[in-house]
Amino acid sequence: MQEQHKIDPCTSFLAWSNQDCLRCLHREDISLLSILDRLGDRLYDPSYPIPDNLVGRAGRLLEIDPTLMRASLGATVEQHGYERALRLLASRAPAKAAKFLRTVVVTLPDRQWERAYPLAIWLPEIGLVLGPSELERVREFLEKMRGQLVDCPPDVSGEPWSSRRAAEAFAFMATVPHLTPAEFLSSLLARPRSTYDLRQFESLFEALSEDGVETALHVVRTAPDETSVVRALWFLGASKVSLSDDDRDRIVALAGSKSAVLRGAARRFVRLVEDEELGRRLVDLGDSFVKQLDTWDVMWGARALTRFSSHLAFEEIARRLHPADAGFALVQRGNRPDEVKLYALSLHQTWQSIVAATDAGVLGLPVVIADIAESRLGSEFPEFDQERADSVTFKNPSTTWMTPGPGNDIAATFQNPGKQIEEINRLCRQRVENIAAAWQTEALQWYGRDFSRSALRAICQEHPTLVSQWAEPALKDSPIGQIHRLRFGSLLAKLCPSLLEFQPTLGLHLWRVLRAETNSAVVCDSTFVAFAAADNACTNEARWQVINESANDATIGRIACAAEAMERTACLRSAVSQMIADARLWRKAKGLTLASFMNLTEEEFEAYVTAAGVDNTWVGSQLEWLRGNVRRNRFAQHWFRVFLETEDADTCWGAWQMVKFCADQRLFVWWSAPNIPAESTAAHRLRFFQAQQDRLEHDIDRDQKRKDTLFGIKIEAGEIFPFFQP
Repeated sequence: MQEQHKIDPCTSFLAWSNQDCLRCLHREDISLLSILDRLGDRLYDPSYPIPDNLVGRAGRLLEIDPTLMRASLGATVEQHGYERALRLLASRAPAKAAKFLRTVVVTLPDRQWERAYPLAIWLPEIGLVLGPSELERVREFLEKMRGQLVDCPPDVSGEPWSSRRAAEAFAFMATVPHLTPAEFLSSLLARPRSTYDLRQFESLFEALSEDGVETALHVVRTAPDETSVVRALWFLGASKVSLSDDDRDRIVALAGSKSAVLRGAARRFVRLVEDEELGRRLVDLGDSFVKQLDTWDVMWGARALTRFSSHLAFEEIARRLHPADAGFALVQRGNRPDEVKLYALSLHQTWQSIVAATDAGVLGLPVVIADIAESRLGSEFPEFDQERADSVTFKNPSTTWMTPGPGNDIAATFQNPGKQIEEINRLCRQRVENIAAAWQTEALQWYGRDFSRSALRAICQEHPTLVSQWAEPALKDSPIGQIHRLRFGSLLAKLCPSLLEFQPTLGLHLWRVLRAETNSAVVCDSTFVAFAAADNACTNEARWQVINESANDATIGRIACAAEAMERTACLRSAVSQMIADARLWRKAKGLTLASFMNLTEEEFEAYVTAAGVDNTWVGSQLEWLRGNVRRNRFAQHWFRVFLETEDADTCWGAWQMVKFCADQRLFVWWSAPNIPAESTAAHRLRFFQAQQDRLEHDIDRDQKRKDTLFGIKIEAGEIFPFFQP
């Protein structure tokens, strides 16, 4: 085989060197798909020379009937050819790929429904390349859908309505990047009231001009229908708004509406526009937000009370809020010592009643993730664990203002655009209903609740004895311990970083118990907890346990991501240095693998390689794979900058595809938008990025592939590496 490679590397099965690539790229007798596979990461390198004839060959893969593209929710030959060609065309000839997509989009209004639906829900991903002609054709499709939906009651679910609502919403979303803020508002208001208002729309809202604000306020003052008022208030939350006394009267009246959706929209508006007088007037209505915690209006009511209640005694605030929400009010007021004590005692009183409660008897309790991050505005609805439940994650009790709508993963998960949308909506409603039922019981009233980590830290610092009482029963390896971990799982996860800081021994014990809990209904990310806690000997012990127990590349990559997200890069670099200095080769390999998943330059990584001294060892044979991890991250950063900065729409869209090809979860650590003017091109692109974030998280999730490798070496089922031990 080596001899054959020397004679003609282009036809051999061995990997191509850079020199081999330069010899083979021009060869017309070599399969294009084979060449693309052999190029590997070179496709992502903007400086790598690609001959024009190869780009032309890739372009010919797009010479297909555009009516067959995205004509099915399943995989098709046409889709496969497009995706293979895109790996080359997105960087070298984005205009060619974008031109093809425009020919696909113009077929939308003429397609039969079964072929139109898959294309419609895909449109937001390619919306950046649409020109005037394509936008006009999308609007034709929208008019057709809206004509069918005009008689649909807003609260009706099921077919034929659900899939048509979804198609209309996603098609509309694709047009938004081409609208001014005033046009977006006008188009949003003009849609039938039965259409879905997707959560992703919110990321695309821009501040309205003074005239635009006045237009929206006029709708709030005069619109006869609830949907228009809700949409106007929703949009206004992104703008700077000056209110008259009459406007404040109107908003306060809406906040007391019999409609929960209208109440929620008004309360959200109050919280976001930061009008102190309006906020105080809302708070002084005296509403309580302790019950019905699963609803949108209660969530925003609690957030408004948290923000605008500085004139009230903390006892009054705590009486009107759920204990989880009261913690955010405590932080808003500066964690005053006397109020910290009141809050701690209030939590303890409720904790005692939960401990004494009998079993709740709630069936079908969904598995939730205990997020240790501090929510910016207040308590969030729980996130469901997609690995231990069904394959669709709902991060919010509702994707829409109306009946819960489908998420962005429909095309990847389901095949029937009718029955399966009904099923996805049913699953969403069922989870929310089960959570709501749990919260109405004495035993599970804190199940999955989002507590303020900052408030709990203040309690840990000032009232350690109380916190010990909360944590110690959960440490027991008994049914009593399991009950405590179920009922207080979210609280314990939020407490754990602070316990590691202020009571390190107890914190480490709790951390290990939560880490070992594999079948709990409340999932705690022990890796992030270990790196979120302040540095000390016990925290260091927890971090090393995470590193030592990592047995595949997915877990090693997650360690790097968690440490850098928690700004513990110095700790990570120290760990890498210690491992590569170890005499054992497998420790050096783990250290280099960890470094390869950090946000390093190639020069920084090569310094670690030199220090490790692994030339002429089995670790040395894995260096190219490790370097690939570093290179792809650098390429992703390059293409993300192009995406933000270029003025050309096709180039921007092509760069976005390249980001998805080569980025991983590090993107969410290193991307930032400091000092970007609100009206700049980059700001518009960031709004697109944020609206696509759910889909992007899916596209750049490399864990499934990395779970099958260690140091880049394939792990066969049941195989144990002879050199590996904690």
